[in-house]
Amino acid sequence: PYSPSEMAGVGIAHLDMLGRCVGAYTGVPTREEMHRMASEVAVGQFQKGLRSTSVACIAAAATEVMREGLQSGWTPQLEEAWDEVVVRAVGGSLTSALEELGDTVTLVGDSWALAMTKMGMEDLGMIFYDILFDAAPSMRSMFTKNQKVMATKLVE
Repeated sequence: PYSPSEMAGVGIAHLDMLGRCVGAYTGVPTREEMHRMASEVAVGQFQKGLRSTSVACIAAAATEVMREGLQSGWTPQLEEAWDEVVVRAVGGSLTSALEELGDTVTLVGDSWALAMTKMGMEDLGMIFYDILFDAAPSMRSMFTKNQKVMATKLVE
């Protein structure tokens, strides 16, 4: 689905995502801390089109770049550490974070589609505004136009 130039951009974005997580790695974070860091980075990258299925390929490509770049400096000990930190810890956390985002997006989309089949656009929009104003009554003053018209425009 991507053109060659878009694929290059997606690849760069993947490497950027991996690099941000590796760069954030200081000390020995817990799995929860690693996952939190990955989740923070993954949100923006998911919006750019990155998905969990690509993380292993990007980690493998980054590993190969490191191996070729370091040549004789790529020792078995470094390879073991790289595999532990980058491939398994960071890669695993990124994969999980991207899967969670994908599941959430799917759930929201499916829920929205189901709601649209059960009620009209105006009713659905009014429910949204009712919930918004119940949660934050001060927001009501920001929406001074005809709420029924706004509700319909919201769901269009």
